Amino acid sequence: MTSFTLSGHTDWVNSVRLYGENTLFSCSDDMLAKRWDLEQRRCVHTYSGHTHHVQSLHLSSRAPPLPRPSPRNAKGKSRVINEEDEQRPFMITGSLDSTMRVWDIETGECLNTIFGHVEGIWSMTFDSLRIVSGSNDGSVKVWDTSSHSCLHTFHTSSAAVNCVALSDTRVVVGDNDGNVRIYDFRNTRSLDTKPLPNTSAAN
Repeated sequence: MTSFTLSGHTDWVNSVRLYGENTLFSCSDDMLAKRWDLEQRRCVHTYSGHTHHVQSLHLSSRAPPLPRPSPRNAKGKSRVINEEDEQRPFMITGSLDSTMRVWDIETGECLNTIFGHVEGIWSMTFDSLRIVSGSNDGSVKVWDTSSHSCLHTFHTSSAAVNCVALSDTRVVVGDNDGNVRIYDFRNTRSLDTKPLPNTSAAN
């Protein structure tokens, strides 16, 4: 087995994602995300814009359905959506600056910045319909992937949300209190009030 080291971040690396056979993405406490070419063993792009530690990143092979009718980039300027936009792969990063950013993987352009959390985002994930993010203040938000509007906000506890998972019907949340909580999209009231009852396993 051949091993090698990729150097470029200047602080803790918080998440890594493989993309195809020869591409790797990483994010770090240095407030950056990076794209690496594994054949060349070097960084080929740096994504900058967050103002605090970048805790998580997730990738999609297709372009994001950008907010309409007037999507804006990180500088607040309107963008024109064309067919090329609809084919470009994208990445979403979550940061302790309380925002998520949507990036064009190829160009490095920040396509949108998603605001809503009061405290830092420790974890996030998404699929074609929903983005789920978990915050330091114990809140979890469910966002529409197309419009980036917030659909639900619920509080698991006063503890930070360290990890989230998403399926077609459920959101799973892990927090600093040692709890794993499950919420069901088929019962929308459970998303805005209390989690489903816990089931305890034998020690």
